[in-house]
This record gives sequence, structure tokens and C-alpha cells, in this order.
Amino acid sequence: MNPFRPGAGLEPRYIAGRENEYQVFERLIKSAPEIPGNLIISGLRGTGKTVLLNNLKGICDDYNWIHISREYNERFSNEAEFSQAVATDILTKIKGLSIAFDLKEIGGRFFEVIRDSSFTYKDFSVKLGKMSEKQLLEDYFLELLNESAQIIKSADIGGVVFLYDEFHTIVDQKSKRQFPLSSFIGALSQAQRDGAPFVLVATGLPQIQTNFIKAKSYSERMFRVVKLANLSAEETKKAFSETLKESKISFDNKLIDYLVENTGGYPYFIQFYGYFILENIPKENITLDDVKEIEPLLLQELDASFFDARYNKASDSEKIVLHTIANLADEADYSDIRKALKYSHETLVKMVSRLEEKGLLFRPSRGRFRFTVPLFNNYLIRKDKQ
Repeated sequence: MNPFRPGAGLEPRYIAGRENEYQVFERLIKSAPEIPGNLIISGLRGTGKTVLLNNLKGICDDYNWIHISREYNERFSNEAEFSQAVATDILTKIKGLSIAFDLKEIGGRFFEVIRDSSFTYKDFSVKLGKMSEKQLLEDYFLELLNESAQIIKSADIGGVVFLYDEFHTIVDQKSKRQFPLSSFIGALSQAQRDGAPFVLVATGLPQIQTNFIKAKSYSERMFRVVKLANLSAEETKKAFSETLKESKISFDNKLIDYLVENTGGYPYFIQFYGYFILENIPKENITLDDVKEIEPLLLQELDASFFDARYNKASDSEKIVLHTIANLADEADYSDIRKALKYSHETLVKMVSRLEEKGLLFRPSRGRFRFTVPLFNNYLIRKDKQ
């Protein structure tokens, strides 16, 4: 069986270079809820954010904290959709708790807060209605968290960790009067100050941190930020060697050096290259020359399986912007992009904003743009040559 596992959120056989991130989360859990804390895990596509998030579940179990997982997308930036998702997540966990007291006493008020669902526990049944249209979403979330905290504390568990993936897709939209992110952060902050045992771990593309600060400026004091980057050369070599250890297959040193350079140390590409090589070169001792023979097929498959779908999110005019950035550098200044394209300020601003919304660009600093997909510039340059 091929030991490499490319795919969205698939855990590799060997995880390299993430020990510090696990320690950060473990310290956070040890301190909560007396010292509340939360975590943002940001990084480009293919850096292992989802794998890391999933592995935090084991630490939650070790410290008797229950975990709630959900992968978000743009439709949840609607207040109704987002509030329903959070309420459903909490309700589902509350249903699963074995509670050593009468739910009639504490549960009643909880179910006044959580609406749009139903619940049955032993002889206790409630049909839940809708949230009041006049109620502010932040107030609703605060009630939800504080009321459910009473049940959680009485259930003899440490607390609840929200493990929310792709959370950069949750943004406030002032023009539409939709404020899901600021409402949730505000309620979480107050609930934590009240002693509610909740922790939020949110993963997303690099713009997630900016989204949080825009929503609530004090969020930078609420969240520890971990930025997942590519692995070092030594970590990349170890990722290949450790994954191959239980097989009879070996890569020669020149091939390992080639893989370090061409994967860029990004976890997804490590898995993809390793998997493709083993599937297409049926021998035990694989050399760089062997891989060079199949390199065109490898790149063709990589483009089709990873890059093309992201590239095709862009319109034809937006693709011109992407190719221009790729030919400037992996990270480009706005003024250089405009100079190369000779677009008006208004036109270019609209285009880069749309590319940001589509998750293809982000701003590492003011006036600068970078691809959210690693090695995307290499892909675009390949397309230019076709």
C-alpha cells in the first residue's frame, strides 16, 4: 500500500514540524477557563491546517474537554445560517452528555435560548421556536453560551472547544447588515469573562486574522495566532524518510534534494509527489533520473488535481491579474501590478477585491498581495508557456 496520502485534510503517516503548535494548544487548555484563551491557526492552502485541527481532538480528550467541529463556507456569513450552525453544534453536544441531575431544573432556561430545534432526554421534551427578530445576535450568543455553560459545568467536564475550520469565510458585511463574526467574538469574550468554559480554535487562510481585527479590534488580545508555514529542508527530508521507513522503497539523495526544492516544504505537495512517484515508478530504489522521466506527467496531474479548480474560480480578466502577479513575484506591490497592467485605480481595486473574496489573494501587508495557494506562481508561469 502506498504510504503517502495526498488529499484534503487527510492525515499523513508522519507529521513533521508541528510540535510547537500542539504545545501552544495544550498550554491554552491547561489554563482555561480561569485564564481564557483562544487560537487562530492561519496558513496558505496545503500547509496542514485541517490535519492539525483534527489532531487537537486528542488533546481535548486528554484534558476532559469535549470538542465541536465544523467546516465553514461563505454561506455561513449570513447571521441566520451562522447562528443556526452554532446552536445546532452546541445542542448536539448537550444531547450527548450523560448528566447526573434533572434536566428539568437547569435545562428549561437553556432551551429558551436555543431555538429552531427539538430535544428529548428521558421524559423531558421541548419543541424549540425561533429567535426573536428584535434580539441582537450578540445577545443571543451570550445567552446561549452562558446557559449551556451551566449544563457543561454540571456534567463534570472541563469545557467545550470549538474546532472551526475554514473560518476565514465568516466575515461581517456592513452593507447587508450582517454581523456574524463580531457578534460571536463579542459574546465569546463576555462569556469567557463570566467564567464560561469555552475555547475557540479557528483555522483559515491568512486573511482570517484581519477579519477578526476588523470585527472586534480587541480580538488580537483574545487570540493567540499560530501561522503554519512550509517545513524546513530538514523537516521535509524527514517527512519523506519517515513515511518510507516501513516500506521497502528508498529515494536516493539527489531525489530527496529535488523533492525538497520542488515541494517547497508544503505538506500537501510532499504527500502528492511521494504518492505519484510510488504509483508510477515500480521499483524499490528510485533515483532522480527515474523521476525526471515522469516529471511532465507529474506536473500535469498536479495542475489538474490541485491548481486548475482554484484558477478557474477567476474570470478571464481576473486571470490576467493573477498572471501579472506571478510574473512580478510570489508577492507583489499594488503599484507594480497597476503599472504592469495600466489599469485605472478603480478597475484594479475591484479586481483584486474579487480575487480576495474568491480566496485566491490576500494582503500580507498594506498595499501588497500574495497568492493563498503555495507554488501558484510556478503553475501560472507553466500555463504562460503552454
